[in-house]
Amino acid sequence: MVRYQDREWALKDQRDHLHRTGQFQGRTEVTSRGQTAVQSVAEVPVVLDRPVRRRQRRDGRTPYKQERGKALALRLIITRVCNAAGETLAVWYLLTNAPGEVDAATVAVWYYWRWRIESFFKLLKSAGQAAEQWQQETGEAIAKRLLVAAMACALVWKLERATTPEAISFRTFLVRLSGRQMKRSKPHTAPAVLAGLYVYLAMLDALEEHSVEELRDLKKHLRFIQPDTG
Repeated sequence: MVRYQDREWALKDQRDHLHRTGQFQGRTEVTSRGQTAVQSVAEVPVVLDRPVRRRQRRDGRTPYKQERGKALALRLIITRVCNAAGETLAVWYLLTNAPGEVDAATVAVWYYWRWRIESFFKLLKSAGQAAEQWQQETGEAIAKRLLVAAMACALVWKLERATTPEAISFRTFLVRLSGRQMKRSKPHTAPAVLAGLYVYLAMLDALEEHSVEELRDLKKHLRFIQPDTG
């Protein structure tokens, strides 16, 4: 809830009001959920003055106490991301104290790129490169490995957004190598493409040392050995 024109508004109601009054402006092209979309923004000055609830442990209980702090005058910037058919793909509610010289569209783009950075961190850590498990002991060693990992992430992002038939075929091949199941609505993800790329490069490395015939011959070790019942 925020205060606007001496009235408390839920953020959704504020968004609907701005939409009805035609205050969403701009058409910035962005990428959302793997497809090209259009971003528009609207802005209103609001005041954040609701009390906060603080926990206070007392006699083994944790009661809540409401405390009202100093009211904050902020800018509420609402971003709508729509596809070519005008369907809403995402809505972002941004409260900022950025000066008025920074227009709302710029703040919205900053937020868009902030999530791209978060996606990069995810790909570096839990969803791909497992950076938190690296065992390099010096800053220089970590920086070198981080550079290589960042190059791999950039390659994956470029391949994710490629539209040529060859790139689409290669991307599908990498997802198959990753062994990960994809939704029909989202046939590929960055972590799956990255995992498949790792397998692909390992496969190429193996082909440098072994012929295709040798690799096929190794399949015999995968057969179940029949027990000797003699």
